Amino acid sequence: MALFKNPIVIACIGGLALAGASVTLPRLLDDSLRILGDAALALGLLSAGAGVDLSALKRAGSRTLTWSLVRLLGLPAFAVGFCLLLGVTGTPLVIALICAATPTATSSYILAKELGGDAALSANLIAVETVLAMVTIPTLYLLLTL
Repeated sequence: MALFKNPIVIACIGGLALAGASVTLPRLLDDSLRILGDAALALGLLSAGAGVDLSALKRAGSRTLTWSLVRLLGLPAFAVGFCLLLGVTGTPLVIALICAATPTATSSYILAKELGGDAALSANLIAVETVLAMVTIPTLYLLLTL
């Protein structure tokens, strides 16, 4: 039940409802929410960075690295394979690859912390995957477009 009291979940449900109803927000409100949203990404990254537990990262290094590589290489490979199976090619295929290859969302740290999950593991995964994605995303893109 705590999940449905979380501001992130409430905002997602509210946003989906507004989009589904084709509601256009007044410009001042839309601009204000956009500024807050832009700041939220930076604050989420700062929070996740502050939550990185270097000693836990060293202890769980191989586990964190393994799951990060599965996330950054395995998921894109599955997505590309599935898209090719469905006949998706060109730009939509590249978009699917890049979407599947992005690191774990910073909101996962916030949710883990708020809902009693393993916030340190979440922060560590975000940190490792963000660094690795600087190499994996361009590499996967080059391999796909050869």
